[in-house]
Amino acid sequence: MSATVSTNEETTEAVDDDAVPVAADSRPAVPSRQAVPAGRNPLAGPVGNTIAVAVFALSGAALFWMIHHYAVDIIYYDQWTDINVIQHAHDGTLTLGTLWAQHNENRILFPNLVVLALAGTSHYNVIVEDILSGILWAVTAALVIATHKRRSPGVPLLYYCPVALVLLSFVPATDALFGFNLSWFMVTAALGATLYLLDRPALTRLALAGAVVAAVVGSYSSLQGLLIWPAGVVLLLLRHRTRRVVTGWIGTAVVVIVVYFVGFNFAATGGSGGSPLAHPLTSIEFFFSLVGNVFGANLNSTPNAVNGGPLALGIVICLIAAWGVVRTLRSDRPAGRPVGVALICFGLVFAVSTTVGRMQFGLPSTGRYSIFTLTIWVGAYLSLLGSPTPWSEGMRGLVLARMDRILGVTGRYDDAVPESGRPARPGRPVVVTWLAQMVLVVLLVAQLISSTGQGLLFARAWHDQEVTMAEVESNIGQAPDSLVLATLGGYETSFVRPLARFARAQQLGLYGSGLYRQDRRTGLPPGLVTSIASPADGAVLSGAVVMGCQAYVYSKRDVVQFRLSGSGLHGTVVAIAHAFEYGGFLARWDTTTVPDGQYRLRTAVVRPGLPTLYSPAMSVTVENHPSASG
Repeated sequence: MSATVSTNEETTEAVDDDAVPVAADSRPAVPSRQAVPAGRNPLAGPVGNTIAVAVFALSGAALFWMIHHYAVDIIYYDQWTDINVIQHAHDGTLTLGTLWAQHNENRILFPNLVVLALAGTSHYNVIVEDILSGILWAVTAALVIATHKRRSPGVPLLYYCPVALVLLSFVPATDALFGFNLSWFMVTAALGATLYLLDRPALTRLALAGAVVAAVVGSYSSLQGLLIWPAGVVLLLLRHRTRRVVTGWIGTAVVVIVVYFVGFNFAATGGSGGSPLAHPLTSIEFFFSLVGNVFGANLNSTPNAVNGGPLALGIVICLIAAWGVVRTLRSDRPAGRPVGVALICFGLVFAVSTTVGRMQFGLPSTGRYSIFTLTIWVGAYLSLLGSPTPWSEGMRGLVLARMDRILGVTGRYDDAVPESGRPARPGRPVVVTWLAQMVLVVLLVAQLISSTGQGLLFARAWHDQEVTMAEVESNIGQAPDSLVLATLGGYETSFVRPLARFARAQQLGLYGSGLYRQDRRTGLPPGLVTSIASPADGAVLSGAVVMGCQAYVYSKRDVVQFRLSGSGLHGTVVAIAHAFEYGGFLARWDTTTVPDGQYRLRTAVVRPGLPTLYSPAMSVTVENHPSASG
């Protein structure tokens, strides 16, 4: 397969739009569109580069600080399937079919291989898995920046800070706190590697083969990886690669996709199976909200709910992205901007496919996909980066010339000042591009600010939830099925419990950590040990009532009580519950023993020598002596 690059491409695309020819006397030539050499731009000097490197380093440090601070070594939900793969390997029953098995709509062959490597090197330490996700995300950002910068050498490194700050912000980074999402980060890293290799000025056969390998790894890591192929097609076409290269890429993509869907069970994808055309307005709202909801906002899916912010942002971002595509297509020297267009393609195709497959989950589900939809935001920014602006169209030269006159220096920029004394008015496309850039920069800054707060809130909440999961998982042998099902994911306990026993025997994940030993000493967590099943919150009670609760007792000496507070009572025991069946307790209470009024009712598990565990309190009203009428 030939992988040559046309001479025209090599001679034009490597030149940045702001490059300026230099005359024999080393004075900057002044064409009709005055531009100052990049070396004269203070942002492109050592100071600007130092600031940029510091921003990149701080962004990466913040990402790994968050993972280190909030990650918990806990096996949760889909990660039980990872333990299943590890058990097959341990028992000698691992086959290619097990590694290739469909998980919802995904083929996760390569994540399964990584899981096996983690089992052999770290006893499947989930925190290590989270850190690996963070490394892949940082690599993705670095590859995207390096790919664009290679074709736009005149763009100051400082201008890429928004890309790093947004991609490494806390909202998308929180996805790394769930170990199973490693597959997503493998897709993004594969996307970055594919674009980096395909966009080489000289596309050698080795680079093309590397891009194919990266795309295959992404494709068989998660369904989203298949979208790398159309993004690659866009980049190859914009770079005017040979027909043989483009058709070879498309042919490989077809083979990879066909293999992906051989034996595919569409009924197991978790999608609705319906058509968005049946609800066009809802589909449009979901699509744009998906693009705009990168702030970690909790959207309301109730009827007639207004979620105008993400919807409007999605529309604005799509318009700016469309303008970036148009400007790139019209440019005879696109520099690094085709990389941005390829990212836009990836993000938009993802948004369309997610709208088709996940719209039934409602608007609240849009926020979890920000690592993919942010490719539209970043792609829009990169598709405009390096474009002519009103400043580069003449204003900068004019200002420098005026400053020289004030300082008494003459001759350097005199040609930048027309006889009228005013710079030439830039064209309308240049002004629109500049306005789009300014709006996008403001939105990127807003995303960074909002992401910092919202991301930290989510990370704290997720950490607290995982701590509770760890307490249940450590004591899974004593926890009732309902508690295991509600806490450790949606898999049946008949699937989870044997895997938990295997993980404990092999000291995998939580079972090999000090947290496990600590949780074994403290037992099941308060608030989950007992909960009231009857009466209902807000119930009106009279006479003798039967009350029920779900509770777990550690020994025969433990006592389950119903306690009442209010109207002068403070945690008064009104009934002792007795076991009805496994995990279920019943008690009878004569409500006439307390005055009429409103009370707070809760259950308590009294454990000799250990702290008493309480259920959340509920409100009840005792009404045995209704007041006489009239």
